[in-house]
Amino acid sequence: MLKLIRSGDGLWESSDSLTNNRSFFFGDGFFETMRIGPSAFFPLAAIHADRIKRSAIALGFPDFFDMDQAGLLNLIFEFLPENLEGDFRLKLLFFRKGEGAYAPLADSTTGIYAELQPLSLPFFTFLDKTGIAESLYIRPNEFGWIKSSSALQYVLAGIERQKRGLDEIILCSPDGYVVEGSFTSICWKESKHICFPSRQLGGIDSSQRRFIEVFFREYGIAFSEVNQAASELLEKADWICFASGLGLRFFMGKENSRQVPDEFSGFPVEGFALKNELTNN
Repeated sequence: MLKLIRSGDGLWESSDSLTNNRSFFFGDGFFETMRIGPSAFFPLAAIHADRIKRSAIALGFPDFFDMDQAGLLNLIFEFLPENLEGDFRLKLLFFRKGEGAYAPLADSTTGIYAELQPLSLPFFTFLDKTGIAESLYIRPNEFGWIKSSSALQYVLAGIERQKRGLDEIILCSPDGYVVEGSFTSICWKESKHICFPSRQLGGIDSSQRRFIEVFFREYGIAFSEVNQAASELLEKADWICFASGLGLRFFMGKENSRQVPDEFSGFPVEGFALKNELTNN
């Protein structure tokens, strides 16, 4: 596993510690996780870059408020080893550097922690056991769409998922409507209709969800946002797709198969012609 810290002068240094940054002490940071390698990387670059830019602006970071696809790729290629073989999981943690407690000093800068590790998970996988979270709910809030370094609710969801022996868990609003997975966005097909949860319910602004929506539009596949009771979803859905930057995972529901749903048969694993709308939404 490769762990690096980018210093203020733009140099990358080996690091096994995150103790010297405000993200560690105050949750003053945000991150992006992405899959790189032959299976997938470039298709989501523009969307990841857009979320980095919007997160930096929303949190008042001193840098990266003009991030775009080219800027993200240049940043990654600063440290990416040559002759990379296979797929890797890359995590970029952006954190505010500088003195001060809850109020950082005016001359603070942005640091970056990069973690690169081999990834054996196939891009498409299938789930056997899926359930509904019982220990927590997702509520909309001003910064809930950001992949903040304060990810406690998803840690708690992961703990519940493990205790119950589930492959994935569905997180809901206090009213019982589907919001997202334990670390993924979610969509599903029921009675020939493809649905996503209403964004008004909260949850992470998923890069893979935005990409899937663009893909569906490109292929003329209709979809809509709905308020769906989670208690009915597992019984009625033909399939449920849990999507993250690392890949797509399917719970096949009534179809009970190990075949990727037809709606995803042309889904790009190795490349996709990005549209301008990806950086404008």
